[in-house]
Amino acid sequence: MKPGYRHFFIKRLSTAVLPAALCFFLTACMTMDAGPKEQKTITEPDTAGVQRRFITLSQIHIGMSREEVRSVIGGEVIIGYQMEDVKNKYYKPVTVNNPYRRQDVGIGSETYEVDFYLLGIKTADGKVTDDELVPLVFHNNKLIGSGWPYLNSLKN
Repeated sequence: MKPGYRHFFIKRLSTAVLPAALCFFLTACMTMDAGPKEQKTITEPDTAGVQRRFITLSQIHIGMSREEVRSVIGGEVIIGYQMEDVKNKYYKPVTVNNPYRRQDVGIGSETYEVDFYLLGIKTADGKVTDDELVPLVFHNNKLIGSGWPYLNSLKN
């Protein structure tokens, strides 16, 4: 090899071939295993002692129909996650239907429909208690009030 070509060869090797080879080898060392494509890994943060809020009443207003309220709040709420596949760390959402409970309340000659929506879990004890529900009171399919104070005032 001629002396002038050696310098050109080393310069070309250091500026083009070595960086490309380095990128190739570094890329070949990286692997990504996302598990089966139809499953997504969901990790739940440690939320011990934290009250979770699931719905908000800010978009609900007097005069809405039951269907409108349900479309805003939704028909299901995720209350936690259950490990479905330990190997792939796949968590399946645990859901409950909303409204969680329905009740007709007769006061005098009038009948009121009350839908109890799950507002949030306060204690992870496997039970849904009244303090975790918010009553929405309907009359003739229209929202007329919400909350325990309102429901109790109707009854008294």
